[in-house]
Amino acid sequence: MGYVGRLVEEKGLDDLLDAMAPMRSKPSLALLGQGQIGAALLDRARILGLASRVGVHRWGNPGDVACFVNAIDLSVLLIRTSGCVRKQFGRAIIESQTCGTTLVGSTCGAIPDVVGDGGWVVPERSPGVLADCLDVLCDHPELLQDAGRAGLLQVEQRFTYERIASILTRSWKCARAERRLNAGSLDRIGTTPVPTGGRVRGRNWRAPAVEQVGQHDRQDNNAFDWPQADGASLP
Repeated sequence: MGYVGRLVEEKGLDDLLDAMAPMRSKPSLALLGQGQIGAALLDRARILGLASRVGVHRWGNPGDVACFVNAIDLSVLLIRTSGCVRKQFGRAIIESQTCGTTLVGSTCGAIPDVVGDGGWVVPERSPGVLADCLDVLCDHPELLQDAGRAGLLQVEQRFTYERIASILTRSWKCARAERRLNAGSLDRIGTTPVPTGGRVRGRNWRAPAVEQVGQHDRQDNNAFDWPQADGASLP
């Protein structure tokens, strides 16, 4: 397993260590990054008997990061919601998926929406649930390969520069058309027209529904995308 990013409390890496300790399988964890809790994480690993299976690597250049992500079997992104943290996108997700590396993420913010079919989602601050999920994945490596292919396909369909530009352009055009329509409606009913370059005072408009990236609402926060395999022991 691997993680790339700042070693800070909000990243939930202590939950990952707590999950690794009771697992049936014995995966190794590689951390690429720096931060104020790096030493504390290593201390926690020693206390849990994981010292030989946890390594911390300092920051490298973009090429080093790409090599790191390509070399690991699974990325983790266990960010925890707090008063000042709620993940809005998660670039590390699509960076991993672009390398064909699948990911396990938390339910924080937009992470489930961005992960999509290219990985799995577990509840925040739930080492036991995470341990069960990781054990299944270790027992069935073919699931990692399948999800890796799905993640790569998702990046090609949703997150290329061209795709994002197309979505933004269509959204802006829809917003402009809606604004013009609203302005014309106000004129017809005798309300103060919109000044050139201005906006309708006291009126909030919404663009028509268009395809948006990472904005799908989860209908059931207790429903998690568990790995599926014949004979796998699932929660």
